[in-house]
Amino acid sequence: MKIIIRNLLLLLCAAALVEICLFNFRSIQSLFYEEHSWTEYNYSIEGANVYDDGLFAITDDAASIIINNLPLDVKNIRMDLETVDSIELYYKRNGICDVDYYVTDEDTARMYYLAHRVILHSNSTSQYQWLQAGGRIKDVCIDISMPEGHLFKIHDITFNAKKPVDFSIVRFGVIWLVLLLGYGFRRGSVWWRKDCIKFDACEKMVITAIFLVFFGISWYLMDSNPRIAYDDYTPYQELAWALDAGQVSILEKPSQELMLMEDPYDAEIRGINNIDCKFDFVYYEGNYYVYHGILPCILFYLPLYHLTGLNMPNSIPVFVCCIFFGMGFCAFMRQIIIRYFSKTPFAIFIMLILTGLFGCQLPLFITQPDSYILAIICAVALVVWGLYFWISTKKIGQSGYSKGRIMAGSFCMALVAAARPTLLIYSVLAFVIFGRAWLTDKEGYDKKSRITMMILFTIPYVVVAIPVMYYNAIRFGSPFDYGWKYNMTSYNINHIRFSIDRIYYAIREYFFCIPDFNDFFPFIKNIEYYWKVEGHCATYVESFQAGLIPFNLFLLAGAVVVEKRKEFQKRGLYAFCMCLSLMGILLMILDVVLMGVIIHRYLADFSFALFATAWTGILWMQEHYAGTDSYRGFQKILLTVVFLSVAMNAIFWFTVTKFPMACGNTDLYYDILYGFNFW
Repeated sequence: MKIIIRNLLLLLCAAALVEICLFNFRSIQSLFYEEHSWTEYNYSIEGANVYDDGLFAITDDAASIIINNLPLDVKNIRMDLETVDSIELYYKRNGICDVDYYVTDEDTARMYYLAHRVILHSNSTSQYQWLQAGGRIKDVCIDISMPEGHLFKIHDITFNAKKPVDFSIVRFGVIWLVLLLGYGFRRGSVWWRKDCIKFDACEKMVITAIFLVFFGISWYLMDSNPRIAYDDYTPYQELAWALDAGQVSILEKPSQELMLMEDPYDAEIRGINNIDCKFDFVYYEGNYYVYHGILPCILFYLPLYHLTGLNMPNSIPVFVCCIFFGMGFCAFMRQIIIRYFSKTPFAIFIMLILTGLFGCQLPLFITQPDSYILAIICAVALVVWGLYFWISTKKIGQSGYSKGRIMAGSFCMALVAAARPTLLIYSVLAFVIFGRAWLTDKEGYDKKSRITMMILFTIPYVVVAIPVMYYNAIRFGSPFDYGWKYNMTSYNINHIRFSIDRIYYAIREYFFCIPDFNDFFPFIKNIEYYWKVEGHCATYVESFQAGLIPFNLFLLAGAVVVEKRKEFQKRGLYAFCMCLSLMGILLMILDVVLMGVIIHRYLADFSFALFATAWTGILWMQEHYAGTDSYRGFQKILLTVVFLSVAMNAIFWFTVTKFPMACGNTDLYYDILYGFNFW
């Protein structure tokens, strides 16, 4: 215990040194600067009217402060600006000043652009801009961009300002947690000596802490963004109103103009004739319906509305389903470890958990919760739990099987039909898991036991299929029609044709798309909604950031399963891994073929399948290299790719999509931004 306490204190000291020496190195750099106020020099102001007390009113697109013939070597500029008449709007950045710096120097007589800064009066770190020109700076022009007529106040402009130390407790805590993980993963750590078969109290505490930190940060970032509360697209809530009123079509009725159209699904004709429709709802024979699966509505929205009359925000069910998925993925992978790779050290399992939580789109889903994401994460969570129950059906070291787990797995898988029907394709894995036991006596089961297993497997599918098919039939006249082809979206889905080219583009984007990195937080540019014409094929690419492989290099380990086919066949895992991956790839193809779109959230349909296969390959390599001279190299490579995966996927907490934090909570966003952009 003394050693543990000593090491924790040493890590605290190391975190403090990193916080002071790295994240506050500008404070150390400016310690001996000699400060000069802008009022010491002759300056001119253009594009703004000057009032008393440092107030300025913009009269053009931007106000310019020009200071010529500076007699000092300019290292930095501190500008303390404040917008004094801004109105807080949830769809706008509030209280910010966009500032551009232009300079002339010893090498260039012509003024040129040097830097951009977003300044907040409430954030002192945002006010310091270091300038490194081609030579000694002679003239400075500071452009302040604001809408015409707006007021701003200059509290101070200082050249070569001394930046005080900004010791951030939050950043210090994050550094300490990262160092703790690094300490846990060091070569001599007990994590590499303990296995994953039986968790002791310390191992359970580590896993619990990881989940609490990950979901705690995710919830805080989501809850701190008020813009999420203004989401006006709530089909599940409208479905709850309808079901509570005793009908399956929503309460709102289509317009007469829409009902009289020859082809109401033609978005171009609707636009030309200015005919309103309920966007992304299903229109069929004079009524609107919700094309999303009904399960999330029944689980979350309908009970709350029926019992209390209150509406459910999308963020809560999305968050719950993400937790459900995270726990299910870890439970599923642990069953694979227990049954096939019992010598796996606890350190490997921790890395698996981290990549699963960060890499399977959870940071983006929790901070961008909407009904589209809810349908996906609900279905994917059910799939991983279904696989967990199926994998754990056979009792280890004993004869027989768990009847309850067979039914629980089938029930989870069957419920997928009521959330995201295309994911039912994963049910094919049952034939890989149980096929040998059902069709032969090689597993030691007699004919009666095999028939019982098949019946137990089938019952949940029948129980779920009856209400789902009835729901489809009373809406669209067919038990197999989910209504996706009647969707009122920006293009006519019925006109989408099969295209091999589109499949190629989907593979490239989903797997190999290189993100557009930049130098400043959040370090990756977001691609907004647009039609992308590739060669001769039109494809709708919606808010896509990066492919799976560049952000998760460990996925390349999936090739080990193919390369070492005989090894995995001996363990009885080869067919399962291949089928799991192929089902995921087939889902990706179905998404782009049926819908003609490439969308970042669709990665969740198959990313967990590829992650599971890749980690199965890594588990084999861990056992293969353990005790050899190559093991240390294996550890270093694995730790490196896992660290990169977690660090890059954490960016999706902050990427700008539907609910940008910069608009929802401007102060918090720039606190985080300048916490990272400390230079």
